[in-house]
Amino acid sequence: MAYTFDIDNQPTLNELSASVRYAVQTRNRKGADEFCAFYEQFLRENPKFRTESPQFAGAYDVLYDQARWVALPHLAEENDVVQLFEQKVNALKLQPEGYDLKDLFRERLLITPLEQRNAFKARIRDALLRNKEQLTKPFPAMGSTVERAGTVSNWVTEYLSVVRDAKNDALLQARFFNEHPGFRTLLPDEQAVLKNIFGVLEMTRLDSTKVEGFEGSKLVELDGKLMEYDGGGFSEVGRDLMEELNKLPASYRPPTQKEKLRDRFNDPEPERLAIAASMEALRAEAGSNPQKLRELLARDLTVRTGQAKPNVPRAAAALRLYAAVHDFKTLLAERALNDLIRAFLEKEKRTVDLDSFKVFPQAPQFLKLFLQVVFEDALGLPEAEAARQALQVANVARERGDGALMDVAFYDEEDDAFHWTVPLRKPAAVTVR
Repeated sequence: MAYTFDIDNQPTLNELSASVRYAVQTRNRKGADEFCAFYEQFLRENPKFRTESPQFAGAYDVLYDQARWVALPHLAEENDVVQLFEQKVNALKLQPEGYDLKDLFRERLLITPLEQRNAFKARIRDALLRNKEQLTKPFPAMGSTVERAGTVSNWVTEYLSVVRDAKNDALLQARFFNEHPGFRTLLPDEQAVLKNIFGVLEMTRLDSTKVEGFEGSKLVELDGKLMEYDGGGFSEVGRDLMEELNKLPASYRPPTQKEKLRDRFNDPEPERLAIAASMEALRAEAGSNPQKLRELLARDLTVRTGQAKPNVPRAAAALRLYAAVHDFKTLLAERALNDLIRAFLEKEKRTVDLDSFKVFPQAPQFLKLFLQVVFEDALGLPEAEAARQALQVANVARERGDGALMDVAFYDEEDDAFHWTVPLRKPAAVTVR
């Protein structure tokens, strides 16, 4: 078929798939938005594409839905955002670990004038309650054996029936995630989608004109009035919000870079609770025995055929606990942990590094490599989250007097993410046509 762009062929599909995949993995909202704009323009110019080339159109539609969830802050039309939450939640399964829908939705809310946000959030909540997408297998309600269809709507209704009037209650959320008989048996990607959806759902239950639900980050006072700056102008904040802010001990100001870095560095509340619980369990199992703790970590990182992937909070807890109590340089005395590095270096054909590792495995560069391999390779975290977790461990070791690991990663202010100081792997060659 003759189209305005020659995209109905496998090489072009492969190239565009790689482009979208890169945008998704790197949280490149602009790149994702550019693909969406290109595909929308292509469909306008080639209205018969879906009927004439259904196989390719289906593949591009999947890429489009995946990219739109990354480009969420750039979607100007509220109806487009509502449609995602009402019809395209399954596409969230294609997002990598660490995808933060709540943060993207917060950014999208800032486009909407303050006085209109509550109404917009109500539309999103209603869209989720109407969504009949089959997201999971059937599940029983809490305290019941009767199963219901695993639709988005049913899961949202079930979640609301458990948390009831409590808003943004981390303990109730943790209870739901850990105790709900249906949720606990879901696949990891299904659990991740629901956690993202519930995070947005909690935002829709808060009043944007109150301190607890205000999404903005830049408030200024002009002529005695509290104003929100949205990058293009100022809008007055509601009187009730101003009164509440006046009750605070210090006047509001935009966060400093140090405060922003701290917020990005700290664990989200549900994860913090999970890591704390894992630490208590590990202390009970290993006591003060470093060898026992090493054995537990090695066992947890070993994934056998048919098993679920390793437990991220437990592995993070084990590494932080070891760094807090024991000399981190002794960690690789455990053969199974040592073998993780050997296997990685052999797989990457880094023979010089492998020879050095055999001689001096406790060298700082190999301890840092171990953190990289554990969090990105063994646990499968995206680089930004893997680097953040590694820095958490390094920070614990520093507090104990060992700062050798602190340069394992860094925070890039420009793209608001953590990155490895030394990439785990060499970048793949790019073919330029």
